[in-house]
Amino acid sequence: MALLTLRVRHCGKAVTLEGVPEDCTVEGLRQLIAVETGVPSERQVLKVGTPPALIKEVAPDARIQEVGCCNRATLILEDRLGGEPEPELPPKLPELPELGGSDEGNAAKRRRLEAQGEEVLVDDDDDDD
Repeated sequence: MALLTLRVRHCGKAVTLEGVPEDCTVEGLRQLIAVETGVPSERQVLKVGTPPALIKEVAPDARIQEVGCCNRATLILEDRLGGEPEPELPPKLPELPELGGSDEGNAAKRRRLEAQGEEVLVDDDDDDD
């Protein structure tokens, strides 16, 4: 009996399952995935193939090869309860003081803020942006 290596992608990470028996059942695979990812088998939504196709509910004794799992296949794991993390947003930039009024007044404000160590953004008013 051959042993398979499967890759499971979940939450932006990948887990490699090595030594999975080729006659492993889908439920047995779900149990292995639960141990590695912490997602209980009853909450798992699995997809396999290119493009990824949902592994539908199958008989408890269905073999993983019957649903498209082969050696070095990649499975996509989703959590039925929304266990996918929110996309990470870039850090928020600090708010910079706005300069208003005349250009002469702006120059004085800019010098004062720069002397205090503040960063100042100034529009060059050439409207090429």
